[in-house]
Amino acid sequence: MYCHNCGNAIDDDANHCKHCGQPVKNYGRYATFTNLREKEVGVGLIIALLVIGGGQMYAGKIARGFIILLAWVFLFIPVLALIIISDVVAGPYGGAFAVIAAFVIYIGYWVWSIYDAKITIERYNEALRNTGRPPW
Repeated sequence: MYCHNCGNAIDDDANHCKHCGQPVKNYGRYATFTNLREKEVGVGLIIALLVIGGGQMYAGKIARGFIILLAWVFLFIPVLALIIISDVVAGPYGGAFAVIAAFVIYIGYWVWSIYDAKITIERYNEALRNTGRPPW
C-alpha cells in the first residue's frame, strides 16, 4: 500500500507513514487518512474557565466532565448547610467565616477542574501522536 500524502510504500498494517508520519487507516488494500486532530489546550482551558467540567468534555471525557459538574452542583448543599448552621450557632461572624470557607472550597475545586482539564487534553494529544488514535 502507498501513502496518499507522500507516495512512498508503507506496510499494509501501518498506522502511520514511516516517511512523512501521516496517520492512515487500513481498509484492506486502501489506506485513508484519519481526520483526528489534536485538541487545543488553550481552547480547553477557556471552556474549563467558563463551565466546570467543560474542559474534560472537550477532551472527549464526557462522563468525567459531567460528574465534575454534578459534584460542583451537589457540593452546594453541604456548603449551604455549613453557612446556615454556623450562622445560627456562632452568630454573624460564624456565618462570615463559613462564607469565606465555602468560597475557598469552591475556588479550589474550580482551579483543580481546570488543571485536570489541561492534563486530560495533554494525555489525549500524547496518545493521538503516539498511536494515531484517541485514547478513549
